[in-house]
Amino acid sequence: MKKPLILLAVLFPLSAWFFSYASLSKRDDYAVIEKAPVYAMATPEGVVRHKVSRMKDYAVAYVYQVDGVTYHHEARAHNKEEAEALASKPSLEVVYPAGLPDKAILRQEFDGRIKSESVFDAVLMAVIGALIMSLAVTLGVSWKAGWLKSKTA
Repeated sequence: MKKPLILLAVLFPLSAWFFSYASLSKRDDYAVIEKAPVYAMATPEGVVRHKVSRMKDYAVAYVYQVDGVTYHHEARAHNKEEAEALASKPSLEVVYPAGLPDKAILRQEFDGRIKSESVFDAVLMAVIGALIMSLAVTLGVSWKAGWLKSKTA
């Protein structure tokens, strides 16, 4: 029974760090944009499909220009239908921090953020996600490796 606990003790801190880093980075990006937002119009280029293991991940590719420089970005979609709906629009609005046009995100993503989210809230959600993921991976690996089988017989 020690092996699953050791695996969990290794996985949980690593996944908690990863989830927290991702959550706080996004929160910081929003805060930078919020201080001095600049808006621009973007043109959708189409739906992009990324295959990650057995899952399909969809995004909409878009292009926009700022001061004569062209930028290409992708925005993740929850599903294929959402990506196709975004790609079918004649234009999309993006928002970026003043002076950093390469850091643009779709305005609807920026407007949909939780404005009252604190650092504590972001870390708490990251830790909960990390715990769930770590437990699932530990259970799966332990089951596959036979560590959970009864020693009596």
